[in-house]
Amino acid sequence: MTAFVLVHSPLVGPECWEPVAAELRARGRNAVAPSLETAMAGGGPYWPACVDAIREAGARLDEPLVLAAHSGAGPLLPALGAALEGRACALIFVDASLPQPPGSSWLDSIPAAFRTSPAFDEAARIGYLPNQWQDERLWERVGISDADQRHALAAAARSLPIAAYAEPYPHQPDWELLPAGYVAFAPNPFYAPVAEEARRRGWPVRELAGSHFHMLVDPPAVAIELLGLVGALAGRD
Repeated sequence: MTAFVLVHSPLVGPECWEPVAAELRARGRNAVAPSLETAMAGGGPYWPACVDAIREAGARLDEPLVLAAHSGAGPLLPALGAALEGRACALIFVDASLPQPPGSSWLDSIPAAFRTSPAFDEAARIGYLPNQWQDERLWERVGISDADQRHALAAAARSLPIAAYAEPYPHQPDWELLPAGYVAFAPNPFYAPVAEEARRRGWPVRELAGSHFHMLVDPPAVAIELLGLVGALAGRD
């Protein structure tokens, strides 16, 4: 039996995964949603601190581990899997970016039009980039109907230092030796090409109709898709 380590985007908090973790536990699987907040607040290096946080969380579980990362945490999955020293049995990207070429950083994914704008110049001056998820109206647009929940989610979102965006992702050259799959929340124009790339790689891809934070809107459906995808990956062994 496998256990799940659910990794949140550095722009938000672990509460985005906690309802799915609870659903998985209700279905007989160990599941944790560790926090990357301390790692991202520590002044860097940022990604090694995130790897340490996930290693510590995995050490508290006895089973083989499935790592599932959402959104901007996707490029970290190879290093997170390697940090678990043979205990990771699958990597699942959930409406998430894929691993990037060596030397790449999060900054590379930011549109050039913004990086040459006055807004970016101001962000560089203060050392932090704005975080759109601090806007409660955006949470409402992705399907979070409860006002208190929207407020809590917006309050937990943090503006990250530009240094974190510019820090190269850790590179793990043999990461594709681990089985990998993709869960897409559709339609999502930003991540639809990423899901297509996952298909091109021959990975199993599951689609759920929903917005980018569907984990908060329909946790049972997301838990079921994760379990089904793990079953599909096990069947490929």
